[in-house]
Amino acid sequence: NCHILFLTKASSESIDEILKLTNNRPILTIGDHSDFGTKGTIVNFYDEKDEVKFEININSYKNSELTIDSRLFDVAKIID
Repeated sequence: NCHILFLTKASSESIDEILKLTNNRPILTIGDHSDFGTKGTIVNFYDEKDEVKFEININSYKNSELTIDSRLFDVAKIID
């Protein structure tokens, strides 16, 4: 019954299994590891030139049945 799931680097070994459980469900998955976005978290934070930026996995988002404010797409890196 969670709505938001934050995954840290400590989740690396079980990330695939966790994302299988949350796939196609309205759960916002957020990561903070360099490859979590490409693995399937909806939002992933990463460092670039001493700045924290974020990416949105568009396929994971579309499968989640969640709604994200369109202004976030203007400032996020979009991946699939």
